[in-house]
This record gives sequence, structure tokens and C-alpha cells, in this order.
Amino acid sequence: MKRSVLAVLVVASLALVAVVPVASATTIIIDNNDGAGEGLNDPTVVAPVGGNPGTTLGAQRLNALQAAANIWASLVNSSQTIRIATTFDSLPCNSSTARLGQAGAHSFMRDFVGAPVASTWYPIALANSLANMDLDPGNDDIDAMFNSDFGFSCAFNGSFYLGLDANPPGNNDSDLVTVALHEFCHGLGFLTLVDVTTGAKAVGFDDTFMLNLEDHTLGLLWPPMTNAQRAASATNDGNLHWVGADVVAAGGILTAGRDPISGHVQMYAPSTLEPGSSVSHFDKALTPNQIMEPVYTGPTHDPGLAVELLKDIGWNRCGNGVIDSGEACDDGNIADGDCCSSTCTITNEGGACDDGNVCTDTDTCSSGVCAGSPVTNGSPCDDGNPCTSDSCQSGACVGAAAPASLCKLPPSLKGQLLMKDKTPDKGDQVVWKWTKGADTSFGELGNPVTTDDYFFCVYGAGPTLLFSARMPMGGTCHGVACWTAVSTLGFQYKDKDRTPDGAEKLSLTSGTGGAAKMSFKGKAELLNMPTLGAFPMPVRAQLRRSGGSTCWETVFSNPPLTNTTAQFKAKSD
Repeated sequence: MKRSVLAVLVVASLALVAVVPVASATTIIIDNNDGAGEGLNDPTVVAPVGGNPGTTLGAQRLNALQAAANIWASLVNSSQTIRIATTFDSLPCNSSTARLGQAGAHSFMRDFVGAPVASTWYPIALANSLANMDLDPGNDDIDAMFNSDFGFSCAFNGSFYLGLDANPPGNNDSDLVTVALHEFCHGLGFLTLVDVTTGAKAVGFDDTFMLNLEDHTLGLLWPPMTNAQRAASATNDGNLHWVGADVVAAGGILTAGRDPISGHVQMYAPSTLEPGSSVSHFDKALTPNQIMEPVYTGPTHDPGLAVELLKDIGWNRCGNGVIDSGEACDDGNIADGDCCSSTCTITNEGGACDDGNVCTDTDTCSSGVCAGSPVTNGSPCDDGNPCTSDSCQSGACVGAAAPASLCKLPPSLKGQLLMKDKTPDKGDQVVWKWTKGADTSFGELGNPVTTDDYFFCVYGAGPTLLFSARMPMGGTCHGVACWTAVSTLGFQYKDKDRTPDGAEKLSLTSGTGGAAKMSFKGKAELLNMPTLGAFPMPVRAQLRRSGGSTCWETVFSNPPLTNTTAQFKAKSD
């Protein structure tokens, strides 16, 4: 098969818009293309900040960019070094907008050995990974540029934060690691070669990105469309979708920007075309925000759904858990040192290994898989759910419902439980209230700001575990602290993203003489809702914490107020 190269730079940019008043087998290297005394070589003396030890402006910039490169190196798999040619230069900037950076693949390849789809362009870094060789030796793989005026001569009120901790001190400080993650992702393939103005393909060929673009209005994928249809689709606001299987499978984290039936995820297609932004980004409608939206939305070092999109276009075929053509094994990761190498070849055959399962022992590598023999049934283990009591059974950790004992209770009828199961799932809801309850000291609440996880468990008769949700200690939720102390009375938990289990709010208030109260609220798709309408009574709802034995409980033995397939509502005994 003849290999073809498309030596063009297609860039996509990240804008900042104002409302005016790892251990990895992959190596990614930042190639400093700035001249002496500028950009990455700027000698201006600065103090170390946010874990960045650099003492000059240039050194701190380089450290931040390499940190972003290292994050991507831990997430994509390639036997070939990925080189990013990088400069700081002037980019468009005014009092209301600033282009923070732009990047793209240095070149594109098609019809190379290992190409998953014929007659289709692949960005060079991905093509090298798939071919397991450098197809364009002597050249960089990604070209990236960052705005040297931002924070200096730029009229926009802002600057780059160069710390490595994703914790810029002000709202106008744009985290450079976050910006670089975005730009480098474009260079890895998060963009199309289609001319979005005319709809024309690059030299008449598909590219791997466009293979998963669908116009929801037409019900057509981009490859078979006419140029005019593609151009119109690029401005079909809300109806340009990503249909790749990996993004669709992971898209359940979204509460907006995702089709409720197909699971397809919206791409950016504003009614007024924005070359450089349209099509080659996720839509701004996505909630929670994603790093590959066209505008900077805040600091995050988690590429989110962008990782799944890169899988959809061909990255990490090794490491996807499926033995594809050319692979001898695939254990679902791209790490060396186990039974299947980072390039999906069998290693350590017959040698000792660790399958990560405490319910097996004498683990041995066999045909690229680490497998062990079951330990004695009843051996202790932990399935990660604190609402269960766990033991090993036939080589697997099995949890049995295990309500806590001697929990604090409220007076009669002062506990409430409401569970709603809606279609679509964004209407699902779980609300629990424990009011005028037994005396609870502030100390019995522990300290979820620093040390204690909280868990909400609902049990049916038997007992059976009906529902559980975890509120981890500490952490940052939607850009702010998840947990806050409320004077010396209690704590509040708020997470607009509702991760990991759908929990949105938890309120803990200590007190005596009926002043103690607790409440929990969870909603939307991340809730693991039970089947309503046939709960085995009595139902028990418990709030528990990891750092102590204190718990708070409501018991519902009497007939519930509502018990249908859509809603359970009850007041406590």
C-alpha cells in the first residue's frame, strides 16, 4: 500500500472570552523553538509558584508545558517519541477576547502499514503509533504556539498561571497547564481537515476525526455527505454530534450536551461559523465543562472525554482490552512490567505477577494475561462499597448488605425519604431528611474537609442494599472546595458535577435538644437508582462516615405514602 503524506498545519485555537465589567511507555518532548531571550528562554527572574521550581519566566513556562505533555504521555500509547515544536509569539488579543494558544499536527498520513481505515488521513503522531515507526523522521509531530502578549501588552485582563497545582489565585489567571493540555490534544488529532467553510475534504479524502461526526438533522455521517451538506452541518447548532463508541459509552457523566436517546455528544457548531473553533471542539453546552470546549472554562488537569475521543479516532488500540489485529495480547493498559507489554506483546510468560485481586493467589502470566487461583471462600476483601460487608467467594469479592447498628434516630415522623425514577435519567432524584434528631456533638461529625468520607446507604428487608452514594473527603468540586465547615456546628458538601455517585448536597448539623439535623440530596444520571415499586419493607436509610462508628438512621416500617415504579415516598417510624 502506498503511503501518502499531507504536509499542512491545521490549527485549532483556545480563546478566553470575557463578559466585559506517571509512569508511561510514551515519551512526549517539548522542543523549544523560541529565540534567545524570548518565550521559553525569557530570563525574567520569578519566584517558584504552585510546585513549579523554575526561577525564570522561560523556565516556568517550559516546566508547565512539559507537565501537560507528561499528562498526555500517561494517557496515550506510542512506541515513537512525540515531539512538540513550541513557541511563545503574539496572537490575537483585545479587551474582550484573547487567543491563548493554537496547535495542530505537523503533518497527516494515509494508507500506511497499520492504518485502520484506508484512504483516510491520520495526524502524524497517531500514524506513527499505529505504524510502530516514525513515518516522518526528522520533523516534529505537533506545532504549538502560545500567546506571548497575554498578561503583558494584551489589553485583555488576564495572565497565565504557571503553577503545576491547577490552583490559580484569581479568576483572570488562566492555568497554562490546562491551556497546553487543550492545545496538545488538537495536535494529537482532536480536529478535522475538512474546510468547514466549503465542506471540502482534504485533497478529496476523509480524515479519522470526521468519521465520527454526524448531522443529527439529516441522520448522516460526514463522509458520505456532499460538500454543501458538510458546510451546513458545521453551523447546525446543537445538531452536530460525535457518535464514536468510546465517547458515547463514557458520556453518561454529562447532564447537558448529550442526546438522551442515542448518547451522542454535541460538537461545537454555532450558527455563525468560527473557523479554527467550529467542529473541532466539544460544544459549550456540555455539563460538566470539558477541557476541549472552544473557550477556557477554568483550571483542570483532567482531559475528561477528550481521552475517549482520541480512542475513537484510533489512539490506544493497544490498551483497550480487545486483541486487535497485530496484537498478541491486550490487558487493558499501556504499562510495562506485567504480562502484556505497552505495545501488546506477551512478556514474562509463566512468571509471577499480580492480578490486583485479593481473592486470588499464586498469580501467573499466561498468554499475556495474569491469572490466579481462588483463595479460601470467606477470606476478607473490600469491594469499595462501605454499605456492604465483603468476603471472597470463588475468586471474586462479594459484598453483602450490612446495615450499621446503634445509629442515632430522629423522633417519630421526623425522617423522610423520597426517591424518583424518571425518564430521561436527568430527572432521577434521592432526597433524605433526618431532623430534630438525637443529640450529636460536633466531634461525632469527624472532619470531612480533611479526613472523613461520608456514605449514604438505603437498605430493604433481608437486608438488601437498594442504594448507595459516596461523598469523598476534601477535594474540589466544580472549581471550589467540595466540603466547607459551617462555624463550629457542622459541615456542608456541594458538588454541581455530582461525582462519583450522583450526590449533590449533604448537610451535617450537630446539636442537642432536637437541634441536630442531617440531609442528603442526589440527582440525575450518576445515581444508581434501584427498581422502584416493590421495595421489601422495612426500609432503612443510614448516613455513615469512614472515620468513626457514629451513624444516623431513619427506619420506614409503615406503609409508604407513595410506592410506585416512578416514586417512593415515606415518613419514618
